[in-house]
Amino acid sequence: MTEGSTNITIYVEKAETPKPVEEKKGSLTVTVHDSDSKQDLGQYTYTSGEEKVGTKINFDKAELINKLESAGYKVINDDINIPSEITEGTTNITIYVEKAEEPKPVEEKKG
Repeated sequence: MTEGSTNITIYVEKAETPKPVEEKKGSLTVTVHDSDSKQDLGQYTYTSGEEKVGTKINFDKAELINKLESAGYKVINDDINIPSEITEGTTNITIYVEKAEEPKPVEEKKG
């Protein structure tokens, strides 16, 4: 042993903080477009907001079509496929409608 003070230096390396696994996200927007007026019908728009991929979508296409028909619209592309869960990225779907023809009143024949 030697007399006097001995300096010992310890080097500590900071461990890299693991990066969190980035969750894949996506969103769904269903827009109703009136082909007659060339306008989107905002009151019927559905937006999921950003969700994790695989999240179930709470959207009822049949209910929307019923609402549109009750409002006097005819759905042009009612066979359109709406996903049942969120997929990665932004999914935009447009449902096209036009005004349904008004039934003409039947004239009574007077005789």
